[in-house]
Amino acid sequence: MVTFSVLYNGWDKKRNGLVSYAYNGTNLITKGTYTSDHQYDPEAEDENLGTYLVLKELLDQ
Repeated sequence: MVTFSVLYNGWDKKRNGLVSYAYNGTNLITKGTYTSDHQYDPEAEDENLGTYLVLKELLDQ
């Protein structure tokens, strides 16, 4: 499912393959996100959880 979300939303080339919306909230992603369409800010922090953590929590229940 995480792979599907990455393929659906597109690969983030700014992070060497780590996709912020998939891995936000983990120790893999700490800073850097798109603040608006095509505007990447390497110092911005996204407060949303990534799809990986959401799916992990659902599977752990």
